[in-house]
Amino acid sequence: MRLSLLDKSNYLRGLLILIKADRKVTVEEERMMMRICKVLGFEETFCRDAIKNLLENEYIADDAPVFSDEEFARSFIVDGLRLSAADGDMCDFEISYLEKTAIANEIDMQWYNEIKEMQMEALNQEDKLNLVVADYL
Repeated sequence: MRLSLLDKSNYLRGLLILIKADRKVTVEEERMMMRICKVLGFEETFCRDAIKNLLENEYIADDAPVFSDEEFARSFIVDGLRLSAADGDMCDFEISYLEKTAIANEIDMQWYNEIKEMQMEALNQEDKLNLVVADYL
């Protein structure tokens, strides 16, 4: 099974919302997002512009993304946790947003809490760029 264009768009939008949450875009977040954009098949210029204009863009809806497959939703949550941790800190909005995404996609909350705790423990590890979504493309 492959990600549909809608799933890819939701993935990208959701991750952009996570970056925007703390009102700053770090070099690590930008690097990770460019890698994700490439994996998802989005044009580099489009992604650079989306990241560049992210903080000024008032029109990105911050509702939780809903995916066509539970495994894609799990992938988003794991990548979202990694992206949120890329700047060395996870704000309350990021954690809440990912929790809302788990609920919206009917993900088992025990799984979500275990994954979140593992990511919180691994904030200082170097494998933050391993993208789960790449397994589906």
